[in-house]
Amino acid sequence: VFNMLLSVIFLMYMIINNDVISRYYNMEKQMNEEQKLYYEMLLKKEEETKKFRHDIKNQLINIRRMAEESADKRVIEYAKEISGEIENIGNMVYRTGNKHIDVMLNYYICKLDKGIQVNVKGMVGKNIFVDDSDLNIMFGNIFKNIWEELKNCKTGFINIECITGDEFSCIAIENSLDTNKKNQTLKKQKGRNFGYGINNIKKAAKRNYVKVEWEKTDEKYRVELIFNNIKVPFEELSNP
Repeated sequence: VFNMLLSVIFLMYMIINNDVISRYYNMEKQMNEEQKLYYEMLLKKEEETKKFRHDIKNQLINIRRMAEESADKRVIEYAKEISGEIENIGNMVYRTGNKHIDVMLNYYICKLDKGIQVNVKGMVGKNIFVDDSDLNIMFGNIFKNIWEELKNCKTGFINIECITGDEFSCIAIENSLDTNKKNQTLKKQKGRNFGYGINNIKKAAKRNYVKVEWEKTDEKYRVELIFNNIKVPFEELSNP
């Protein structure tokens, strides 16, 4: 009887434990699926924005031409002002060579104040060995953290360096800190990693064998990701 009672208790424990694990797994799976849909929507939105910018630019050229023909100075100046803003939007697009990273980069960083200096050096391309959904999760969280840190700043910097080798590619991102909340941030982050979504970045990186290193000082925050490159099949090398 005693053994049967222990068996029943152990069985109940296993059922409850499996149920808890299953619920956490389903929650994480649902979260990842929602993130994937969200980032796919961003990609679509980026393509629509490019098309709109191209079309509206052509329309403004025609408006300026018609205004100049009619010699309406107010319309001419207004058309010049709008077309200038369209050109600025085009010039604010930052590129790393990977469309998934570029969408995350431009979605968050272009919303910052123009006083934030953004420098992108090098190209990483699309041949890094990583799942697209996980790539979106990693860089979506990284650039969202940067936006959260600098959204109230009028000055600062963001430096992005992309290095592509034969077997590995590296992306190093560093940003200045909000000096207005530096002391508060240092107290809150003491003893743990900086920024929200760090666990999601770690999990996505682990799934794709990506090495991630963080460094935080009083002046800046830096994250470096090292990716394996996609191996080119021997047949493709033999038949260029």
